[in-house]
Amino acid sequence: MAVILYDISYEICALIFLSVVAVHFFSEYRFPSITNLIFKIILGATFFYTLLDIATAYTISYNDRFSFLLNLMLNQLFFMLLIFLAPLIYLFILSLTDKLTKKNRVFIGISFLPWLALFIIWVLNPIRGGFFTFDIYNDYIHGPFYYLIFIISAFYLCLALCMTVINRKVIQKKQFVAIFMFSVFFFVALSIQYYNPSLLLSGMAACLAVVMVYLTLQNPADMLDDLTGCLNRTALLRFIKERMKKKACCNAIIVSLDDLPEINKLFGMDTGNEVLFNFAKFLKGISKKAFVFRLMGDTFIIATDKQKECFEIKDIISGKLKTSSFTEDINIKISATLCYTRNVRCPAQESDVMLILLEGLQAAKSKGKGSVFEISQAFADSVIFSFDMRSILKETLEKQDLQIWLQPIFSPATGKIIGAEALSRILHPEKGIISPADFIPLAEKTGMITEISRQVLEKICSFIKEHEPFRYEGFECISMNLSVADIMQNDFPVKVNDCIEKHDLVPGSVIFEITETAAALGSDTLKNNMEKLCEKNHEFAIDDFGTGYSNLSTLTNLPFLILKTDRSVMPDDLSDKKQTSVFMKLIDLFKGVGLDVIVEGVETKEQHDLLLRLGVKYAQGFYYARPMPMDEFAKFIKTVNS
Repeated sequence: MAVILYDISYEICALIFLSVVAVHFFSEYRFPSITNLIFKIILGATFFYTLLDIATAYTISYNDRFSFLLNLMLNQLFFMLLIFLAPLIYLFILSLTDKLTKKNRVFIGISFLPWLALFIIWVLNPIRGGFFTFDIYNDYIHGPFYYLIFIISAFYLCLALCMTVINRKVIQKKQFVAIFMFSVFFFVALSIQYYNPSLLLSGMAACLAVVMVYLTLQNPADMLDDLTGCLNRTALLRFIKERMKKKACCNAIIVSLDDLPEINKLFGMDTGNEVLFNFAKFLKGISKKAFVFRLMGDTFIIATDKQKECFEIKDIISGKLKTSSFTEDINIKISATLCYTRNVRCPAQESDVMLILLEGLQAAKSKGKGSVFEISQAFADSVIFSFDMRSILKETLEKQDLQIWLQPIFSPATGKIIGAEALSRILHPEKGIISPADFIPLAEKTGMITEISRQVLEKICSFIKEHEPFRYEGFECISMNLSVADIMQNDFPVKVNDCIEKHDLVPGSVIFEITETAAALGSDTLKNNMEKLCEKNHEFAIDDFGTGYSNLSTLTNLPFLILKTDRSVMPDDLSDKKQTSVFMKLIDLFKGVGLDVIVEGVETKEQHDLLLRLGVKYAQGFYYARPMPMDEFAKFIKTVNS
């Protein structure tokens, strides 16, 4: 009986190194990413592969001391790990390149067909002896498919290298080098062992590769907040990214301590830090399944897998805040503002998740200290829509791409177009035509409304200069809307006059509409700016009358010459005598105080006939014409007024 002697010294060294790495790896908190999970499996597989490589070398060399069954079992386990190592490396590369997703499942499935063949051979090995067998003397013999392991392992290593090179832009440089060397070491070791089976090197090669990759992994300390021991913002972004890969719901609670600035001021920073530390400790102790992140300052986020657990944690936090102090020496009652998600789908980008949570917190804070706010899917959608709209609006204004449509204003008596109202639009390549109702409120909040007004005025003046609509009989003006921010600028009259003069237009060519809510402010600046423009023969209309807070004193104290009724003032059903009577009285009242009236919302012939009977001078609505682009309006007025 021949005794085969294997050189196991390299494998023993590898086992020692792997033990050190394993102790260090598992002793620290690791972020639960798919990359860390696969590395954990690789580390374990490599450790036990090396251990079994040493054990089987010994049992094969001294097979007379061990039973056939033990020898078979140990070698069977060894070959199982051997056929797994190279595919695991390949999976690790896929996780780093973000290719380990459901949309790539067909490609990944096909790429694992060679491994499936190896696995079937391994399962049948005790019966067929495909990889190894033992003769009647219990001597170890290679099977007919033994060398196929090296060929397919080389295939997966080459595949891993190709994926690394193709996706090198999304892999860190140090990771790229480590992965490259990982594959090369393992390939060289397998080649040496192929030609010299008695020299066991594969474990050492795998060990060196594991060590190199381990050094490129995220340092756990970089994922933790120094003061509280919670996961930090970096970890939160990684966590969100992992959740998005799984297309899981966003189940989270965001908590912000309301009184920390006051505690720091009254009792000092040490007491404030003690509150933060103890509060964080409490949050981490609520559930072992939840992840606690310190987002910033006094704000924490708790993320869970299940919606039910999210609700339970929210209730626990609320109850704790009512009864507990988070300091030892001083009894300080603190409050916190909470918001939590309810069945909110993960959006397309990590930044969107953060935006939704922070907007939810802001909404909760606006309700006062200790408030609780629920983030619904509708709220999340509105936040993303608003953010997208902000970017679209900013880009549109920077490119001067704001579209101006004109809705004709008719004379019910003559059927002629006597004016038009300018309405802004955004033409987006993906979202199509965006209505002002979707971006004007946002523009007012962000201060971009003044730039919108500037561009609208500029485009109106350019249109008048180019198309000369005043040459058509009966045409009087084009009106545009002003916001409070516009009319409250001290230099607004100067800007208007400069634009009118630049295009060599007559003052009054453009009429300025101010909503009744803005007019009701009645500030001195508003009144002074209106009077300065009126001195230059500009005119003002009060817009949307009937929806805000105006009264007759507003109409008489400010220099309005035109009043536009809101579309809701126009009665839909003329058989409703009460509503129709109120409308008729209003028209008589406005005419009595010397105001020209523009009735909006005219949609039927019956409404048009009523305006004729009342002697209304101006009317606007879908019955006459819908808003249209400027070029189309230029053709339309030529047809109607010629």
